[in-house]
Amino acid sequence: MFPELERAELRLQLTTAAVLALTPLLILPAYSFYYDVTPKVVITLLGAALGLVLLLRDSTFSDVPPVWVDPLGRWFCLLAAAQLLSLLLSTVFSSHAALSWNGGNWRRFGFVSQCAVIVLAYLIAASRLESGLQILLRAATASGVAVAIYGIFQYFGMAAIVRPPSTVGHADYFAGYLLYVVFFGAALLATEPRPKWKALGAIGVFAGSVALVLSGTRGAVLGLAAGALALWMLNRPRFTRRHAIVAVSLCAVSLAFYFSQAGLKLRARGQWELEDLRGGARLLLWRDS
Repeated sequence: MFPELERAELRLQLTTAAVLALTPLLILPAYSFYYDVTPKVVITLLGAALGLVLLLRDSTFSDVPPVWVDPLGRWFCLLAAAQLLSLLLSTVFSSHAALSWNGGNWRRFGFVSQCAVIVLAYLIAASRLESGLQILLRAATASGVAVAIYGIFQYFGMAAIVRPPSTVGHADYFAGYLLYVVFFGAALLATEPRPKWKALGAIGVFAGSVALVLSGTRGAVLGLAAGALALWMLNRPRFTRRHAIVAVSLCAVSLAFYFSQAGLKLRARGQWELEDLRGGARLLLWRDS
């Protein structure tokens, strides 16, 4: 690979990595009423714009086969184009055009923001540096660890709230995001040759799992279990006495925590879930949608 191409792709990778790291982290409570969303939207839009500029300004990219050449990349491009077309049609024919283009005042996830997310996904797919995936995994895992630890601190007293939202705005969003952090960390553990990055992966798996459980989000806990089962089935590790000891120890520690004074918020959430096994109004909302 030519040095000029490597530098161009490295700039693109670092830009994308910065967006992946900063988007979940940034909150500005002193500057905006929508402090948990507006900074994220700004970073996403700026990152997508800068990434497109970097991609288009380097003539060296035109000398390399695009994503379209790869069969998997071709499917990605077709699906991304279909999603863009769907978004455009639903926006053009919307009964509330401004809301469709820009999103609500709070979440801001309208046509413009969703297009920026698709562009960022394409920029990730367009990079061909062998080290690119590792750069993205490191950045996303490091950011996720910080978000998870902040959420854990919230649970233990930094916020007067039963379910910690961390920097993501809601406990459900927080837990859904942590699923990616946990498995990004697992990917680092499996692929990184350097001990410090393996350690980051291990911290990501541990902190992400703990914060996810403390969020009290049933769907995310189910997702974590399903992902762990899938990894187990794919790798088929030999179950040893050491595995059994670790599993029993984790169960014992978890039960001790749940019934301790520190687990009061988690028990309160558990009681609420037992009284609302059907998920509240969710089924009615899904039916009406």
